[in-house]
Amino acid sequence: MNSKKTLAVSAICFPPCLIGPAILMGNLFRHFPKGSYHVLMGCLDHQRLPIDMDSTLPAQYTFTRYPSINLRGNLFQVVRGLVRDIYALLEVTWKGLRIIRKEKIDSIFVVADHYVETAALLMHWLTGKKIVVWFPDLYYHNDHIFIPRVIKLINRFLEPLMLKSANNVLVASEETQKHYKEKY
Repeated sequence: MNSKKTLAVSAICFPPCLIGPAILMGNLFRHFPKGSYHVLMGCLDHQRLPIDMDSTLPAQYTFTRYPSINLRGNLFQVVRGLVRDIYALLEVTWKGLRIIRKEKIDSIFVVADHYVETAALLMHWLTGKKIVVWFPDLYYHNDHIFIPRVIKLINRFLEPLMLKSANNVLVASEETQKHYKEKY
């Protein structure tokens, strides 16, 4: 069995998607040695983003569903969505644990988006592997973006746990760095 150093976990922030964070991740991970990491990311079949399959990184990919909390609609739709998201969270965690065991992963790199950091945190707690988290933006503290109260409440619990567990925290701007230094 070969050993890989890093498991990169993301909802949609890795190539082949052509969006800002995915391009940044592509630029970073292209400098990693070929075959030294494994990418676990959300399925692309339902994405309405520009996708360039030729821009995939020189790594093994595993695609999965990911949680995307959406509390719109009637009660049945909300409950169905929450059940789907819990199942997706368990699926991401399960696939990640299998990859960590099979590939002998040393560390977990997670892009904090769409609650895949919850799965990465569970993988970290269950395996004791180092965790590096990248916050591309202040999604949950940005007053200019409408974010449901439930998601803000979940994040109030999740964000401190993630930051206390992380071995390294990467950010994309000085403002984000300042926010997290002042807050934590």
